[in-house]
Amino acid sequence: MGRKLFLGRLNNDDDRNCIYTEHVEFECGHYFSSIHNCGAAWSGGHPIRDIAYDDITTGFTAEQWARAQEIDRSLNGLGYGIEVGDDRYKVGESLMNEWNNLIDSIQGCDVEVEIMQDERDRIGGRYNLDDDDIDEIFNYTDYHDLGAISAIYDSVEDFGEEEAFELGVFSGHDGQFKDTLESCFDYEKFGRMCLDGDYAVELSDGRVVTLYS
Repeated sequence: MGRKLFLGRLNNDDDRNCIYTEHVEFECGHYFSSIHNCGAAWSGGHPIRDIAYDDITTGFTAEQWARAQEIDRSLNGLGYGIEVGDDRYKVGESLMNEWNNLIDSIQGCDVEVEIMQDERDRIGGRYNLDDDDIDEIFNYTDYHDLGAISAIYDSVEDFGEEEAFELGVFSGHDGQFKDTLESCFDYEKFGRMCLDGDYAVELSDGRVVTLYS
C-alpha cells in the first residue's frame, strides 16, 4: 500500500471518521488499482462513489467530487487482463493520472489543516496530551486523527497487566495458584516485551499508547 493521502472527514460523530486514500497505480502488469480508501482500524470501506458530497468535509469542490466519483466507477469497470498500450490501458492511464493529480492538489489545503487541528484538539482533550505528546505519537502512525489511538496507559506496568489479561496469560488457572502466579508476575517486564513500535509504543514521559494502524 502506498503513502496515505488525506481525503476528508465524514460529517458524523464517529471517532474514526477521517478518510485517507492513495495514488492509483497499474498493478501486477495487468490491472489498475481502484481508489482505495482507508482510515484508522479500517481499510477498503467508504468508496468515493458511495459518499455524497454533503456527507463529507473535503478540499474538493462539488464538481471535483463528482468527477472523482466518475473516475472511481470507471476504474472499477476496467477489469483485469489489461495489456500495456491497449485501449483499456490508455483509458486507465488517463484516469489514473487525473485522479493522482486531483488528490495531490488538495494535500495541505486549508480544509485539511483545519480538520487536523481539530483532531489534535480532540486528542488532547480526551487523553490529556500536549502538542509534543501528539507529535510523538504521530511519528508512529500514518493516521493523524483521534481514531488512530486505541488506548493510553500510565505506565509500561499498567500496559503489561492489561496485555496479560487480554492474552489470557493466567487462563486455565484458578484459586490460590492463580493468585500466586499473578502476585509473582512481572507486568513491567512483560509490557516491555510487548512494545513493538507499531501497535504499542512508550512515550518519553513513560506512558504507553496503543495504536490502530
